[in-house]
Amino acid sequence: MNSAVNLHLHDQRPRSVLECLRPDGGGIDHDKYQQYMQFMQGESNRRIVALVNASYAAEMPGFDGERSEEYDLGTDKPKKRRKKRGVWARRTEDGEREILRPEQSSWHTMYVDNDLVEEEDLLAAKFRTRFRLPYDNFKELVEECKKSPFFRRWHGTDAAKKPSSPIELLVLGALRYLGRGWTFDDLEESTAISRDVHRVFFHAFIDFGSTTLYDRYVIAPTTAEESKRHMKEFEKAGFHGCPGSSDCTHITTERCQYNLKNNHLGGKSSQTTRTFNLTSNHRH
Repeated sequence: MNSAVNLHLHDQRPRSVLECLRPDGGGIDHDKYQQYMQFMQGESNRRIVALVNASYAAEMPGFDGERSEEYDLGTDKPKKRRKKRGVWARRTEDGEREILRPEQSSWHTMYVDNDLVEEEDLLAAKFRTRFRLPYDNFKELVEECKKSPFFRRWHGTDAAKKPSSPIELLVLGALRYLGRGWTFDDLEESTAISRDVHRVFFHAFIDFGSTTLYDRYVIAPTTAEESKRHMKEFEKAGFHGCPGSSDCTHITTERCQYNLKNNHLGGKSSQTTRTFNLTSNHRH
């Protein structure tokens, strides 16, 4: 405490605006005024520390009020305990705050940690309706994602050595986003995984699908012999010479250039759209 008082006495900075005036009456000396502002800031900080010490003295009987100098130096600040982070939490019976982990989410219980989806036809049919592919194919897709470098950041632990989000739930989220147009916030609610994590994973999933999966599963026949191999099912149904079923998806194109508007109008929509066509056989 004595050292702080001595420092205060030897401080030659101005104590008021009047002390910042030039002796010849030429206005304010800017250097002195800066020193004055620094002095006032230090005084304000000391008052705040004194108030903090007083509050500790009132709440803590063992506090002796001699910590002001240490507080000035920032060496004895009380440590703050950071709350555990999570997208959702609840209060336990003991009154403790408990973070809801992805392994406790509804989707993990229903689709990841549930063998009945493979054993019961009704559950398998519901899964295919909700995620647009059979459960066996979903498991194969998860294994592919676990091996792919596109998803390396979800293969182990994060920078804080915490387990990464379950990749099974992230794949389910990407499939639901594509199949039913959910938002990332909807996926957060169903998986207890942050919507930002779902967003980042989804972009990686699109890159993975447009490269690795596309090269493996999207095959366009280039010869007559290759086309015949895809006609077998259609010939049995009476569609001779048909190699596949075609359909298209219309994606709205906003702010289309005026001179291109007529080229992007169709019979299904009054808005300008781009059309993406797909031809598929019935084997996958």
